[in-house]
Amino acid sequence: MNHAIYLARHASPQLGWADPYNVMPGPPLSDLGRRQAGELAGYLAGESVTIVYASPFARARETAQQVAERVGCPVVESAGLREGGPGETIDDVRLRVLGVWRQIVENGHEGPVAIVSHGTPVKVVLESLDDGSAQLGRYLFDYGNPLPPGGAWRAVPRRPRWQLELAFKPSEILHAGHLRCDGRPFGAPIAR
Repeated sequence: MNHAIYLARHASPQLGWADPYNVMPGPPLSDLGRRQAGELAGYLAGESVTIVYASPFARARETAQQVAERVGCPVVESAGLREGGPGETIDDVRLRVLGVWRQIVENGHEGPVAIVSHGTPVKVVLESLDDGSAQLGRYLFDYGNPLPPGGAWRAVPRRPRWQLELAFKPSEILHAGHLRCDGRPFGAPIAR
């Protein structure tokens, strides 16, 4: 794989969904989420994405579909990119998601790839690729995620590691009043 891979988090889902958040199909996108997905689609179209992989959860599928329609490429659903489920440990999620990551990397795509998943799956991939230079701890958004809903990290292969950068944040981010432990809003970089 010589091209960038964009690790995107689904856009904002509807709040107050009656069923469990981490059980299929999960909540669909909210109005805000549809706007965020549209912005993400515009960004990824500018990056010439050639294929979109997506979690089968409704919020990720809807986000991925907007990207694919804008770019004119297919969406490939992968159960391995889903949210962590009931009874799954973080190690289970890591093993599952990194297996899908390896398959995508080994497929040798003709151009940039987008993956639309969830906060935890994106985080475990970033942690596995980071050599410390991305300073992942500086990026904390809602629920401790390393990117906001509708945001994307760019991973570019550079031997021997990957170059990582938070490449896109939508213009509207719902913070829902959540603060980090230091009292600052999620998404504000931590001074080190």
